[in-house]
Amino acid sequence: ARDAMPEGGRIRVAAVRAADGQLAGVEVADTGQGMDPETRARALDPFFTTKGRRGTGLGLSVVRSIVEARAGRLEIETSPARGTSIRALFPLA
Repeated sequence: ARDAMPEGGRIRVAAVRAADGQLAGVEVADTGQGMDPETRARALDPFFTTKGRRGTGLGLSVVRSIVEARAGRLEIETSPARGTSIRALFPLA
């Protein structure tokens, strides 16, 4: 989230519950540049990075693997120039 806001912005971390009430988890949201459609489509691909040599492209793909291994789901909402929200949700029972 911080890397998406080179000129500053806000990062919010919050506990969340899915609308169906069956999942809960954590949401990280920023007011950064958001993702264009191509970046969003590849965001969870291993080794895909927008950081050039500074990134490995493993962050979100590893998070997804951890979440799915625990029967959860990873949700991404993004809007170019408005920011991105990523939720890691896990079953309550």
